[in-house]
Parts: sequence; C-alpha cells; structure tokens
Amino acid sequence: MFISLLCGMAAASGTGIEWRVGAAAAALIVFIRVSRKPSVAAAFLLGVLFAPAFEEFSSHLTGEEEYVEGTAGSAEVAGEGYRFILRTEEKDQITVYASERPGAGDKCLVYGTLIKPEEARSPFQFDYKNYLLRQNIYWQIFADKIECSEGRNLRAEFFDRRFEQLHRIGGMGPGGALAAALVFGERSFIEEERIDQYQMLGVIHLLAVSGLHVGLITAGVWLLLVRIGMTRETAAVILFLLMPLYIVYAGAAPSVIRAGVMTMLGLLFLFSKKKIPLLEIYSVTGILYVLMQPSIIYHIGFQLSFVTSAGLILSAGILKGNGFSLMMKVTFAAQIISLPLLIYYFYSISLMTFAANALFIPVISFIVLPLSFAGVFMEPGFPWGTEWVFSRVETCMYILHQWLDMMELIPGHLVAAGKPLPVFIILWYVFILIGFIIWEKRKKWTAAALLSSAVLLVLLVPPVLDKNAYIHFLDVGQGDASVIELPGREAVYMIDTGGLVKYTEEGTEISRNGPGKQVVLPFLKGRGIDKIDALIISHGHADHMGEICYLSSRISIGQVIYPVSETVPEIVTEAFACLEEQNVPVYFVNKGDQWAVGESRFYVLHPAESQSWSENDRSIVLKAEIEGLSFLFTGDIEEPAEKELEKNPELLKADVLKAAHHGSITSSSETFLNTSHPHTAVISAGVDNRFGHPHEEVLERMESKGITVYQTNLHGTVTMKVKAGVLETLPFLHDTEDG
Repeated sequence: MFISLLCGMAAASGTGIEWRVGAAAAALIVFIRVSRKPSVAAAFLLGVLFAPAFEEFSSHLTGEEEYVEGTAGSAEVAGEGYRFILRTEEKDQITVYASERPGAGDKCLVYGTLIKPEEARSPFQFDYKNYLLRQNIYWQIFADKIECSEGRNLRAEFFDRRFEQLHRIGGMGPGGALAAALVFGERSFIEEERIDQYQMLGVIHLLAVSGLHVGLITAGVWLLLVRIGMTRETAAVILFLLMPLYIVYAGAAPSVIRAGVMTMLGLLFLFSKKKIPLLEIYSVTGILYVLMQPSIIYHIGFQLSFVTSAGLILSAGILKGNGFSLMMKVTFAAQIISLPLLIYYFYSISLMTFAANALFIPVISFIVLPLSFAGVFMEPGFPWGTEWVFSRVETCMYILHQWLDMMELIPGHLVAAGKPLPVFIILWYVFILIGFIIWEKRKKWTAAALLSSAVLLVLLVPPVLDKNAYIHFLDVGQGDASVIELPGREAVYMIDTGGLVKYTEEGTEISRNGPGKQVVLPFLKGRGIDKIDALIISHGHADHMGEICYLSSRISIGQVIYPVSETVPEIVTEAFACLEEQNVPVYFVNKGDQWAVGESRFYVLHPAESQSWSENDRSIVLKAEIEGLSFLFTGDIEEPAEKELEKNPELLKADVLKAAHHGSITSSSETFLNTSHPHTAVISAGVDNRFGHPHEEVLERMESKGITVYQTNLHGTVTMKVKAGVLETLPFLHDTEDG
C-alpha cells in the first residue's frame, strides 16, 4: 500500500513523462505480481488524490501589500539576522528575513516589499523558488521593520527555550557546534570547510539526527528506566509521551520523524502484545507521513531515510552477526542502498566513503553522541560540566579529523559522475536488488558490491564517447564565466570564474556565498567535470576572477593562464597565493601565443606585451576554433583595445562573439562588430544590475546587423552544442518576449 501510494503521487505530480509513466507501471507491477488486493489499488488512487500541487496563483497575496500580518513561527539565525515563517489568517506562508527575532507564536506586522523567491538560472543550481513552493511558500520579504505582540503559550515557550539553549550550546566551541548538530539537528555552527569535507567523504549524514541516533537514545532511556525499577509497560508509556517532544527538539527532520513515529508505533503494538513485522510498522509510518505532508516526497532527507531504511529492513537475512562485524555489514549495505540517490543529488562520490563511515560511525554513535547529550542536559544547571564534556568531544573529533584530512589528500578518491538520468537510477536499483539477492543466497558480498556499483561505470563513459563540443556561458550574475568542453572530453577549459563583491564597513571583499558556490561548482559537478585543464583569467577584476580561491580548493585545476603584465592588482596577488597553496602553476600569455588540442585551435589575439593598457583593455582576447566554428572571447576590452584588434580583420572574424564588458556602451563598437562579423553574440550581465548592462544602444546595434543575441540576464546559462560546423543554442531560460 505504501509503495502504491507513493507511485500514485509520483504519477500525478512527477516532473517529466518518464517519472509519471514509470510510477504508474511500478504500481501496476506491485498490484499484479505482489498483491491483487483492492486496498493496493485504492492506495494508488489515494496517492493521485493527495498528490502535491504547486501553483503560484494559490496565494491570497498580490505582492502589492505594504505590510503583512500573521503569526510567527520558530525563528532561526540567517546571516546577521533571523529567518522565520509568517502564517497569515488566509493560510499564506511567507519567509521573513528580519534583524529582530520574534517569539514563536507572536502576532506580527511585517513591513517591507513582498518578492518572489529566485528561481534557478543555471543547470544543477539549487532552485530556491521550487524548494519554497514545495513547502507552500510563495513569497519572501526582507523586513524594514516588524511589530509583534506576544502570543505566549506552551508551544511558543518550548520553541523559544530550544532556540536559546541551541545558541548557547552552539557557541561553546567546536565540541558545542557538533553537539548542536547531533542533538538539535542544527549544522550552522560547524565551519563551512568541515561541512564540505563531510559532504565530500560521505559522512555528512552523521551530523543529522538519524534513525540510528533515535534508536540509540531510545534504547538508552529504556534501559535506564527499567534499571531504576520501572516496569516495561511504564517505561514504554513514558517513552511514547516523550517521543513527540524529542522529535521537535531534534529539529523534526524527515529521518527523525520516521524513526520517532516508528518507535511510537512499535510501543503501541507492544501494549497489544502482538508481534508486528518491522516492515509493517515502517509502511504505516510512511503512509501517515505522506498523507499528512504530501510535499515531503520531494525532500531528499525523506527519500534517503525511507529508501535506506527499507533496504536495511528487507536485508535482515544478510545483516546478521554482532558487534563490529554487524556494524560494518550495516554500514556497507546502507552505503550501497543510498549511493544512487547521493549521485543523483550531489553528482559525485568518494571512494573513501566506506572507510570514512567505518571510522566515524562507531566513534560518533557510542562516544560523541552520548557525550553530546550529557553536555546538553547538564548545561542549564552545570555549564562548567558541559564545557568539560565538550572539550572531550573536541579532542575526540580532532583525532578523527586528522584521518579525514589524510583521506581527502588521496589522489583520485573523488569520482565525478555528473547527474544521471532517472532511468539510470531505476536501473541501478534493479542491479542493487540482484546484487543483494546474490549476497543472501550465495554469501558473496564482493559480487554484490561489484554488481551494485556497476552502473557507476556506465555513468562515467558517456562524456568520453560524446563527440559534440559544448560551450557554456554561465549565468553568474554581474560577472563572467564560461566553460568549454572539447569533443570526447579531450580537455575542459574555463574562462573566468565570476565573483560577487560584498561591501562592508572595512571596504570591499569577495562574498563567500558567491557564484562559485551557487553556480559554478554545482554546474561542473553536475556535468561530471572533476578537472579543469586550464583556467583562463581574462583580467584582474573581481567579477571575472573572484572565485579562484574557492574553486581551486574544491576542484583540480591543471594551470591558470593570465595576461602578461608588469604589475597585478592586489586581488590577483591574493588569488595567486591560493593557487600556490594548491600547487597550480600560473602562465602569462600575450598576443601571438597559441595551442591546439586534437582538431581544436586556440589563439591569443590580445594583449600585446609592448603596450600599456588599462585593466579592462588588458583583458585576454581568445579565439577558439572548435568543430568548424570560431568563438571570440573578449573579456572587458573597450574601444582602445577594439581598435588595436581591428588591425587584423582576418584573425578577428568569428561566428560567435562573447560580447565585451557585459554589453557596456564602451565596447562592441560599430567597426568592431563589422570586423568580427559574428552571427551570434552572448552578453553576460546580472538581472537588474546597477550599471544598466547591456546598454540599449549596443543591443540595437547588434539587432541592426542581424546578430542573434542571448543575454544571461534573460536566458540564464546559455549552452552551445557544436558538431561539424552545426551550432545548436540551448538557453536554460526562455525570454517571454521572444518566446
């Protein structure tokens, strides 16, 4: 019934015909081959009926309101302020960002402009708009001010106490930060670099309050209550009553809800003296969960938790033994079961994942987790004791982190598979099923591992066999970043990285939350690119090279190419220091330099070493001849550099022009366009940027010459697929004006 219910939901609301047809077919197979009971068919129809629907117009708000009124939910820290959900009387939900923190349950007037969440503008970018829509949140507001009146009740008091203790615990050094993750389900206190490392090595799930954690805590409390003289029935009643509070206290993530509700159902069945199969309890939990919150089926935490749990329950015949041997079997099985979903959502996998989990799981589960709970419970009355406990946690984690740091340095451990098609995920789980059957019947876990991982090899082959070339003009806002994939992945080049300048009281700095993290790295991983053969930096401005430090620490870069210059800006010096740390060589090029890879040719047309240029006019101008077409990348050059280039008209001619300086009026002059004579141009500019790029006169000039223009501020990331002189342009977004 649970499977059929999920299939009904997927068939009614899935994105893409393959998901809808596949879900309906899966439900039919379950009905015909497993159970022909009417309840199974009814569950499918119920799933169709309860399928989550996300429609923007279902909001009662217009966006013109000067303020909104509603009830504040529990707030959380967001940057230098707070974020909370405001629920209106009409059941609208708005994400509010404010400098003040209201109490949970307060009645608030929030003044500010309602805006719609940003949608993804590039492949593999996190779609914040879609993420909020699946929670029935249609608006967000950056509050100018809020006016709240206390709406105190027991629930509000509980959330406020939780918030206050969470932030006291999280501020107690690295040990407290880890306890905040393990007890409260809040990872924001842990250093971003460490979170990235956990993600890369596949142990990030241990920072979530998982089913394992819930089971250990439940077992520990159960034994404690029984040991102090309570009957089993009394202990069960106390656990049943405390579990909802613990679920909320631990952050109410899908894994916590699943494990908590399963525990509560198990306790209920304990009272009835009936022995109910664990799979039945699991299924009832899932049915209740998705009927109460249908949109949860899209949550990655829900998918990972329920898929992995189902796999482990069904593998009970394999997972036998005790002690360390059983833990390793469970760890191995869980890694295999979750692997396809992890690849689908995160695009890469570390070959050190199993080793990292084998090291981490026992220590986290049996040492760090109990110490974290002890520290949290001691904190209200004995903060000095909490600090002592957390210092022990910190010492323990220091040793583990030394091992993780060594694993991270192992060359080739990270396999970039790219985002697989849904059909690969389905096929992969079929292979896993066959592998586990072999493991159970013939006791050959090595055969199961090889068979279960076979599809991963299939995912790595297509880029090598693909004889098309791809040129991607990434939408990095007000900046530049392009990626060139040569046929068969002979080489991957990147031209500029983008960068977001943040203005502070001390001056300007590169934002840590810029396009490198939001756009560029997800794109590279989604395409299965784990190495950039050459990163070409056109010139030393932050919007073109501000993400060098971020990217060089997270992806392999063969070399960096920079325009010849006697001096470089300070920001470039800082970037070169990051490259030196990663042992990435830097080469300086000037006019006349060239190279070839297979049939592709690259020519540096500018700058000339003998002349002095402004920073914009010093930009590398690169001409690439790929699959019978030519592409001209012009950085931020302006009219002086354009006039110099016009002296060599034959070299300047190109099919596709990457327009200079974001479409500024200082570039793309009449004579330059006449000389280069492109039939297509791409302009990289930010949405509603303060510079007014691209300039209307530049657009009119290109239109008068019959040049087809793509703009990242209208079309998002623009991909060009090239083969044997044929160009196919694939914008990620479609401008409503041009259809």
